[in-house]
Amino acid sequence: MNIKNNVNYFTKTDTLKYVGIGMAALGFFLYWFGWGWISYLIICTFIPAGAVLFVVGSSGRANDSDLDELIEVKMRELDPNLDLDKDYKGRIMKHSETVEISGYEYGDGIMVAKMKNGTVRSSKFTKTVIYTLSDALHLTSRSVSLITDDECQTNTYEIPFEKIEKTELFEETKSIVFNKNSFRVKIVRFVIVMSDGSELSFPIHDDMSSETLVENTNRIITKFKSSQE
Repeated sequence: MNIKNNVNYFTKTDTLKYVGIGMAALGFFLYWFGWGWISYLIICTFIPAGAVLFVVGSSGRANDSDLDELIEVKMRELDPNLDLDKDYKGRIMKHSETVEISGYEYGDGIMVAKMKNGTVRSSKFTKTVIYTLSDALHLTSRSVSLITDDECQTNTYEIPFEKIEKTELFEETKSIVFNKNSFRVKIVRFVIVMSDGSELSFPIHDDMSSETLVENTNRIITKFKSSQE
C-alpha cells in the first residue's frame, strides 16, 4: 500500500492535468489551423508543456480501483463463521441469513473525495457482519483507514435481545468541506438502541435492504421478549 499515493487521492486536484490537456489541445489546434511564426512558437511550447503537466498531474496518485482493492484485501476473513463454531451450535436461528453491511465514515480527521462515478467516498471504511442468534445479536465490525498504515480496528459485540430496546436507521444529509471543496453526503447508519439509552451504530448502504434489516431485527427482538413474559 502506497500511503502517499492514497493521501494524494484525497488531496491532489486535477488542475494540472486539465491545464495540460488544454494546452496540448490548443497546440494541436494551432498546428492544423495556425499560421505564422507566433503559431509555430506556441505549438513548440504548448504541446510538450501540456504533456508534462498532464503527466505530473496524473502521477503519484491512487485511483478508485486501487482503494477498492485495498478495502477488499483488508476485509478478508472478517466473517467469524459462527455456523461452523461448535460453541454457537443451536444458537443460530434456522433460516436466518448472515447480513453484511458497510459504508464510509465521516467526521473529524477523515478525508473526503469524489470518485469518477460521482459518488463521494472518505478515507475510512467500515464493514460489519451480523448474525442473528436465538437470544442475541452477534456483530463483528472492522474499520479500515485508507491513508495510514494503522492496523485494522476489529470489534466484536454480542448483545442480548433483552438489552436492546429497538433498532433503527439514522439518516442525515449534510455538506462536508474538505480541501477547499464542498461535498454533499447522505449519511445512513444502522443504530442499535439499548434499554439504558446508549447506542451502537454502523454505516450501512442507503437501499431497501437496510429497511428490511431493521424490520426483521425488531420483529425477532419483539417475538423473543414476548416469549419471556
